Amino acid sequence: MSKSKMRMLYILLGILVVAGVATFLISRHETKKEEIQDAEEQILAVDPDTVSTLSWTYLDDDSNKVILSFHKNDSGVWEYDDDSAFPVDQDKIANLLSTFEDLTAAFEIDNVEDYSQYGLEEPNTTINFTANGTDYVVKMGDFSTLDQERYISLDDGKAYLLSTDPHDTFAILLSDLIQNDEIPDTDSVAVMNIDGEETYSFSYEEDSNKSYGEADVYFTEDNEPLDTTNVKDYLSNLYDVDLSTYATYNATEEELTNFGMDAPELTISMTYLAEDKDEVDSADAETADSTADSTADSTADSTTATDTTSTTDGIEVIKTEHSFSYTVSRNPEELATAEKLAETYTNDNDDTTDPDSAYDEVTNYLRIGDSKIVYQISREDYDKLMACTYNDFRHTDLMTADFDTVTGLDVTMDDTTYNLITKSEGDEINWYYNDNTFTISTLQIALCGITVDSFTNEAPTEKEELAITVHLNNQNFSEMTMKFYRYDGEYCLAEVDGKVVGLVDRSSVVAIMEDVNAIVLTK
Repeated sequence: MSKSKMRMLYILLGILVVAGVATFLISRHETKKEEIQDAEEQILAVDPDTVSTLSWTYLDDDSNKVILSFHKNDSGVWEYDDDSAFPVDQDKIANLLSTFEDLTAAFEIDNVEDYSQYGLEEPNTTINFTANGTDYVVKMGDFSTLDQERYISLDDGKAYLLSTDPHDTFAILLSDLIQNDEIPDTDSVAVMNIDGEETYSFSYEEDSNKSYGEADVYFTEDNEPLDTTNVKDYLSNLYDVDLSTYATYNATEEELTNFGMDAPELTISMTYLAEDKDEVDSADAETADSTADSTADSTADSTTATDTTSTTDGIEVIKTEHSFSYTVSRNPEELATAEKLAETYTNDNDDTTDPDSAYDEVTNYLRIGDSKIVYQISREDYDKLMACTYNDFRHTDLMTADFDTVTGLDVTMDDTTYNLITKSEGDEINWYYNDNTFTISTLQIALCGITVDSFTNEAPTEKEELAITVHLNNQNFSEMTMKFYRYDGEYCLAEVDGKVVGLVDRSSVVAIMEDVNAIVLTK
């Protein structure tokens, strides 16, 4: 055989070897591809009630390692491993464990040889738990490039892709698992006792004869009506207080003193109405009534009153009084420093710096009842809770009577009194001055829109500019009087039923006078 033919033969053999190797590698690659399977199957099914220990480690956004560990005590209650005094929210632990009640993989990768390619060699999160004596490990790695699904492993030689990512569920802090005290979500306070800047109380009373307005249901011990909207807004602000930050969860007497809780700035106790609804069969009305009586008796030790109301749609509503209290304080050392700084701002007469801003950096605290938890609250929440003086709750509207009940107005200006009256004519009520009818709407808006800018007890020293007697169709009150005295160029001093209320914008008083003049001077 010639040398050229031998060379050709070697070349062909080489090509054959390369082709064989390539075929082998391709076949191996195909085998590897076949090991990535579309699973959509349950890979964990653990009953949360059977879990006795739970711990996890993860890296936060700053790559700091966070470690949390919990166990069930002999009573079946979850405790924090590092401090059994920490009040663990049992529902939140149960919610974490529900992740593994039905954990389903979108894809399954068998016979994994290199976990690092999935971020599972050094996982972002590792969860360990024990259920029915069996230990489980769940590791969470990177996201897949194609569909951004999370890789996890169960230490079973496989890797899985999850369409639902459990990482964020466990990327929490210890403070997220605290069993916070509950603030009642209610707008029905029966009695509120306030001990702060002022010490007083008010109570709830429907259909009273103490106020011009039907909407008034809250009255002080001196029978002064409060603005129902202001009271409800305060209760709403209380419910919305942010309790996400605690200063301590196991307060000692020393800590309470350091927080100013030994002499709090505000202490409020209240009773409020909580509503329970039980579906009742309309055919069992008699049974429902007896059940309501039994419920009232059984709650007598913990409540002061029970009001039961049955409706026609088969729902029985039971309102029961419950007690609730809280205290508010500020850090005494920081407060002392802030007071000196505020005084400096005031003495410097610096119009660009509000002395009140000196208190922005003072730490504020809230404690619910005798709870061991003391919360650190924001300046905004502190200010809202402290806004509970009588002036904060009282009416700013001078005209508190429902205008629909007004039957006439006697308006005195410059020693002249004008009598504006109403007459019922068919289905209509028309306003008259002398024998001339007029439209009341403009004057009504001005009268109902006049509000107190600031409350004061100052006695009037200047001339009376306007006096109005409002005649009412009210079973409790036949009339109310309002007088306005000159105070300065900007304000008038307002008096209602002979009692000074506060300063009102003088332009509002002038608007009423102009509206009256427009009526009485019209021919």
